[in-house]
Amino acid sequence: MSILFYNPFLPLTEGLLQHMLRKGKPYWVVQRFSWPGIETGKAFMASEYADKLEAEAHAMKLEHGEGKLLDLTIEEALSKLLELIKTGSGYKVFYNSTLDKKNEKKLHKTYVKKVHNYIRSIAMKNDGGYDVFIRVVNGRVVGIITSGDRSHEAPFYKMIS
Repeated sequence: MSILFYNPFLPLTEGLLQHMLRKGKPYWVVQRFSWPGIETGKAFMASEYADKLEAEAHAMKLEHGEGKLLDLTIEEALSKLLELIKTGSGYKVFYNSTLDKKNEKKLHKTYVKKVHNYIRSIAMKNDGGYDVFIRVVNGRVVGIITSGDRSHEAPFYKMIS
């Protein structure tokens, strides 16, 4: 029996990559990405930038070994990323897209029980209910739980694992 996991992120394709390059976004931060149903160490999140300083600011927030900044105007860097996204490479690379409301609702519905169990495990006091927001911050998917004036932020993967 296989378990299916919902992942709202678009796989990065050569077509999408070329489209972003044509739009003037040659700087890419590629970092490790964890998600249920994907083998550890086999997935990455890719974020594109037109501005090198913004890309460098993102890359500076990465932990050691988490990822790197690629300048795709350099042929070697472009080739490296194309090899990574090639079918059969053994890796999955996702595009750091903003979650739209439809995807966010599906995430909530799919993982509501696991998030509820996580909230119980951290013993967060309930001040009239909980709100859970899912955001991508520096290429990382984070869940933000609020209840009244209390707030808790953690990697969303940790909440749903």
